[in-house]
Parts: sequence; structure tokens; C-alpha cells
Amino acid sequence: METLFFSNLMSMTEWYHYLILFVWIIILFLGIKYYEKVETIFKPKTGFEKGNAWGSWMLLISFLLGTIMVTAWFFKPAQLSPDSESYWQIAEYTFYVVFVVLLLINAYISFSNYKPNSGVIRILILTPVMILYFYTGMFSGLLIQSIVLLIFVIYVFKNFKKILTIR
Repeated sequence: METLFFSNLMSMTEWYHYLILFVWIIILFLGIKYYEKVETIFKPKTGFEKGNAWGSWMLLISFLLGTIMVTAWFFKPAQLSPDSESYWQIAEYTFYVVFVVLLLINAYISFSNYKPNSGVIRILILTPVMILYFYTGMFSGLLIQSIVLLIFVIYVFKNFKKILTIR
């Protein structure tokens, strides 16, 4: 049985949904690009490089994890036997567990490399942003799949124009 979230996720039927999503993805990638400036707010412990890109990598991995999750779900067969349905649920929950592990890695990096107050503030800022990137990655998976399918259809029509010509 599919979750309600995934059923509603596929109901993006209007073109402006995808346009809004495309603009939102651009904004989020600019956020990854300029997140290093946010990292300068936090005070690292001595011996830790201040200009590292851990936060940017955490955001990017969160985004890609959501995208891969929806892409895997997109290729799920429509008709499943009751035995194989549980495997797809296990795969779905595995993505969530990997995301929680990513959040725990973020907490570990924050506490081990930053001063206590800065580490807590970093966790409070970066965790909701990582969740936002994860769920945006889920939605963008649909957009990426749509663009890839559109490029494939254009490629087929362009290269097989002679075969598909009606005489």
C-alpha cells in the first residue's frame, strides 16, 4: 500500500507546478553555493579548518538522497505480489534511515569540530535546512525524470525522422 505522501507527490499535473519547482531548485542550489558564508558565523575549535564545505556537502547529499528515493519509487512495478510489496516498503524506509544517519553525522561534526554554543546553533540551523533539501529532492526527482523523458522523446523524433515520416 502506497503512502499518502507519494500518492499526492505524483499529482503535480499543472505546468506551473514544475515551473515553481524549477525556480525553487535554483534558489536551493544558490543556497548550497553561498552556505559557506553562513558557516563563518560559527566558531570552530582550535585545529579545525574554518573554510571547510561539510555543510554544503550535507545539503547536497540530502537533496540527492531525496531525488534517488523518488527515482527508485518511480520505477516500482504497478502490480506487485504481496511478498514483494514488503521489500519496496523496506527500501523506502531505508532511505529515511540513511537520512537520519546523515542528520546524526551532522550532529557529530557540529559537536566535535565547533565550540559548544556554535555547535548547537549549527545543528538548529542546518537540520531544518537539510530536511527542506531532502523533501525538495523528492519533488525535483519528478522534474528531473520529466526533463530526461522529454530529452529522450526529442532525441527519438530527431534521429528517427526519416523512419517516422508519413508518406
